[in-house]
Amino acid sequence: MITTDQITYLAAELNDKRLTNRFNQIIEKVSSNPSSSIPQAMECKAASKGAYRFFNNKKVSSEQLLAAHTASISVSNCEEQSYYLVLSDTTTLDYTGKRGAANFGYLTKPYLRGFYLHNDLIVNPLGAPIGLLKQHYINRDKDYFGKSYERKYWPIEEKESARWLNSFQAAQDFSEQHQVNSVWVADREADIIEVYAARWQSQTHFLVRAQYDRCLANSASKLYSLLKQQAVAGNYEIEIDDPQSSQSRTAQLAVRYCPVTLKISSHAKNKQQVGQPDMYAIEVYEINAPDEVEEPIRWVLLTSLPILSFEHALQAIQFYVKRWLVERFHYLLKSGGAKVEQLQIEQPQPLHNAITTYSIGIINIMKIRYLAENKPDMSITDAGITFLECEILYAYAQANICKNLVFDPDNLPTVWEYCRVLGMIGGFIPRKSQPLPGLKILTRASEKLKLLLAAFDVFMSMNY
Repeated sequence: MITTDQITYLAAELNDKRLTNRFNQIIEKVSSNPSSSIPQAMECKAASKGAYRFFNNKKVSSEQLLAAHTASISVSNCEEQSYYLVLSDTTTLDYTGKRGAANFGYLTKPYLRGFYLHNDLIVNPLGAPIGLLKQHYINRDKDYFGKSYERKYWPIEEKESARWLNSFQAAQDFSEQHQVNSVWVADREADIIEVYAARWQSQTHFLVRAQYDRCLANSASKLYSLLKQQAVAGNYEIEIDDPQSSQSRTAQLAVRYCPVTLKISSHAKNKQQVGQPDMYAIEVYEINAPDEVEEPIRWVLLTSLPILSFEHALQAIQFYVKRWLVERFHYLLKSGGAKVEQLQIEQPQPLHNAITTYSIGIINIMKIRYLAENKPDMSITDAGITFLECEILYAYAQANICKNLVFDPDNLPTVWEYCRVLGMIGGFIPRKSQPLPGLKILTRASEKLKLLLAAFDVFMSMNY
């Protein structure tokens, strides 16, 4: 049986009792106030100074903080055909104009300063994010510009794209350590031959959207033309939010698939040891698209998952669709919640430490939101929500929002019901087109609930 995966911050261990205690204090405050600045989250001058000293401590690194977090995630064994997903993506953190901008790396232009952050988000078989497996900060120096042709022939270990290889290796280590099935999911930037050849763990598969119409071994056809030669395995419909029209529409999709063996170019340098990876290719394309749709949906996915039926192909497609969750994580980390681009820390190491701390702090907000979406009938206790916080939430909502919101201790609400009521205290108005609150509202609501819980603790500690 699959159970929810718990995140226990107090299990964090930094090999130093004082630093461990400080980190747990900071992460508790940041988790309760993810959209606040460090002084706002820590609430008092002494605690704020302690947080800044912690982030500036040379003994503390973002790698240590994330390792402590990852070690605190309890991963449940799951059924044979269930998979944990490791969603991999890179985002830009722009600190142009901030006090410490000159100390940071370069972005797409020499006048833009900041760095790139690569994240690997773990999603459990219930479809809920449960933690971060890996984070990698990329600080470009000025010599990066004007060398794109030279970089083309560098070994992958010397390129920025090595992050995809390292990320896939981390996903395989994750499966090996916990003895669970996993699928590493990435977008077109990860369409790299060395990544496909790096698979060694049988319980870990890759699933990558193709960027290139690659040549195939032992075939005159190329990847895309070979897929077009395949019979349609089946059709299905999905509801999508069309970015071109900003409206929802129903898309009819057709699916084709086949096994492929990629060819390694004889002219490719530094790839002699790669070999010719075997995998499956899946093409998903929209049929009968409306005339006003300029770019109908079309994906080509490459995967080591065995695709032997239309059902197998659909499962792989659904795994790829969930890659959207890592983009939502980046939204929550930046403009939608934590607002880490507003941090006024002037040196790279302490800034990285702070960003990693905020990254850990926002995971539970995502977890509750997507458990409510994917496992709506789950009880609040199975979702890790305490009896007390649910009781206080409902008491406040009943007094201030709707008298019909009654907490019944003998009939506990589901995680779906809890998530809706939580959103209401943050300004969410349930409606048919949007039954659950968004991440930004949930961030605001979670902070309000934490304040209510703190006020309750103060009240109960007073002597009357």
